[in-house]
Amino acid sequence: MTKVIANRPMKFWELVSCFRGDSEAQFVRSVVGSPRWREQYWDNLLNFDGLVQEQRRDILDQVVPLQLTREICQRSSAKFVLWPTASILREYSPLSGGCAQQAELAKLTILEVHDRYGPAVIEEVREYGSACIG
Repeated sequence: MTKVIANRPMKFWELVSCFRGDSEAQFVRSVVGSPRWREQYWDNLLNFDGLVQEQRRDILDQVVPLQLTREICQRSSAKFVLWPTASILREYSPLSGGCAQQAELAKLTILEVHDRYGPAVIEEVREYGSACIG
């Protein structure tokens, strides 16, 4: 597990990767398709697979504004837990094997994680299962 750089914004590829679940992908499409973000990000979202195939690092590694990731997080009901003694952040799942341990820990909304630790940590947790934030 690597230590995450706190409060780092997401790159465009991280945004798509992080919110690829069915319901959250809809949040991304809805927010990116809004008048505020459409001109800058909509075509890239629609052509994401092609951008990856062509390795368009100029677009894929572009940092997206915190306001954009915040809008997406505001729509999600995802929860996270932080093991205080180890400073390890994980996504909360009532169906996981560690449910009893997780149930006793305070829950953070995805928006709280975004605002406290930065949106890039959300992608880190979802990609690797956890992130060290301490």
